[in-house]
Amino acid sequence: MQKVKMLTFHNAQNYGAVLQAYALKETLKDLGVTPEFVNYENKKILSDYKLIRINSLKSFFSSLWYMPRNLKRKRSFKSFSDTYLDTTSKVYLDKEEIEQDIEEGDIFV
Repeated sequence: MQKVKMLTFHNAQNYGAVLQAYALKETLKDLGVTPEFVNYENKKILSDYKLIRINSLKSFFSSLWYMPRNLKRKRSFKSFSDTYLDTTSKVYLDKEEIEQDIEEGDIFV
């Protein structure tokens, strides 16, 4: 069976990104391949999902106010990803790391 490595921003706290990643995985499985997400974490994008923001006094207090809701949301997306999105065990932080370390797959998307 062919292996497919997928590089996308699948670990977002965003329904569109997570459902798109899940749909891609399921579609590739239906085509008879073994899909796996490259566990890539872009620092700049992930900074948008911080629980506490300190850009300004207003953003700091706002993040404290919404922390319980945001923490619940973060846990829900993490649970879904852990359950339904198959990822590499190693976390990659930049392009060079991926190029040096990723196992070769039959197809890279």
